[in-house]
Amino acid sequence: MIAVFRVDASIEIGSGHLMRCLTLADELKRAGGIIYFICRLHNGNMVSYIRENKGYIVFTLPVSSNFKTDLNTQIHSSWLGGDWDEDAALSTKLIKQLSDQPDWLIIDHYALDERWEKALRPLAKRTMVIDDLADRKHDCDVLLDQNLYENMQMRYDGLVPGHTRTFLGPEFALLRPEYNEAKKRLRIRDGSIKNILLFFGGSDPENMTLKTLSAIQILNRPEIAVNVVVGASNPNKQDVKEYCESLENVAYYEQVDNMAELMAEADLAIGAGGSTTWERCFLGLPSLVFAIAKNQFETSQMLAMKGVIKFLGDAPESKAELIADEVRKLLNNVPTMRKMEVLSKKLIPLIRIARLAEELVNYDRCKIYQGLRLRNATISDTDLFFQWVNDSTVRANSLNSEIIPFDTHKNWFAKKVTNPQSRIYIFENETQPVGQIRFDLSETMAEVDISIDSKYRGNGLSAFLIQEGVSKLVGDGVECTGIVGVVKEANCGSAKAFEKAGFEMTEQITLKNTMCRRYYLRL
Repeated sequence: MIAVFRVDASIEIGSGHLMRCLTLADELKRAGGIIYFICRLHNGNMVSYIRENKGYIVFTLPVSSNFKTDLNTQIHSSWLGGDWDEDAALSTKLIKQLSDQPDWLIIDHYALDERWEKALRPLAKRTMVIDDLADRKHDCDVLLDQNLYENMQMRYDGLVPGHTRTFLGPEFALLRPEYNEAKKRLRIRDGSIKNILLFFGGSDPENMTLKTLSAIQILNRPEIAVNVVVGASNPNKQDVKEYCESLENVAYYEQVDNMAELMAEADLAIGAGGSTTWERCFLGLPSLVFAIAKNQFETSQMLAMKGVIKFLGDAPESKAELIADEVRKLLNNVPTMRKMEVLSKKLIPLIRIARLAEELVNYDRCKIYQGLRLRNATISDTDLFFQWVNDSTVRANSLNSEIIPFDTHKNWFAKKVTNPQSRIYIFENETQPVGQIRFDLSETMAEVDISIDSKYRGNGLSAFLIQEGVSKLVGDGVECTGIVGVVKEANCGSAKAFEKAGFEMTEQITLKNTMCRRYYLRL
């Protein structure tokens, strides 16, 4: 599989677009993909980072000294560094140099729209767009928008073709695997603030880092450790470094690869409302957030309304005294800190980038995923579940392999669907049921059971259904800190499904004289 990314980084654009593309590129590479990038040589580009640190081939485009204003993308047209048709022509020439036709052309650029995409569509088998503005039309097979907005599911109505598969919302945030690893070991914060993390994106054009450091000094709390992270394209990084070195409790980091570790250590983050928002949320890190770009306002305001973050508005209008005052308010406000942590984790219960990559690699096979919906099981589903529970494969993979009599099943099912400690969801397409997932709750834990109708097996659905079920459970407001799945050791298919869904095999156990594996997902 060959994938070509068209994405830029610069002082004006920042590094967020590139970094999320690199995350997806790494996932596709793990699946056997060959990756290329096409990038403009803007001031603050990260071409050397892509080549030297990530090992990808990068084709470069020069920045034009004179290009016309594009009325269709007026707000962000200057970000392209040239005319869209010139960009399309140069990109076409570069892609034609490849020995094979790309399977995917992946575009993450506010200055490009359906005109550019249509011009290059013949060069690749399929096209994917990563966007979060919904302010222009796209010609693509897949669209990803990882941000949070009102009426998210209707956000791209009329802006993409009817066949486009959409991945919408923070659950599809392009988070690196290191965040999953950090989540497994994540401590429960007690609401106190002993460690603060500062990060305002790769370029920080408003120099918010230095302003926030001034606020930290105003606080005069030397017992609080402060970790400062800047990107390689930050034009003020030398000043920031020197300021950090003048303070005893402050550590300086540049273009780090261990952001998840720093977030896990932190009790409070102060930063921008870009892609890093979802990294902080996944690790439950309470945050004071500023908008350093116009497109960060709406999402940040919504997160603040939900109590996930504290939004402090437009970065250029902020003052060090205000930042110091907001931190001071949180220093003695354990309930608010704990609430932000809990709500953040609920927003993104698990990372789905592996599922996204699988759909790109196995695009045709994964068409079955589209159009599936969940509903709560009811007593009228008794007969349906009776067929499923006595399916020969289901019985063979159960600890009790005996056929279950109808009366026994009927009584059990009637108790389950009315028990507040159980949640049973049915997956169905437009015509018929596809499978089920059940969660049995016990204190702060939930145990999961899943089965798929025999007609739909062999399509890689299990991991997908597990993730969908977990999201539904969390979305329904069920309070639990983790989910457990128990699989017979001989059931390799289910074991693989749990692993693909983000669960970790924690131990081997013996149940009813049968060797089993216990899988765990921390929420």
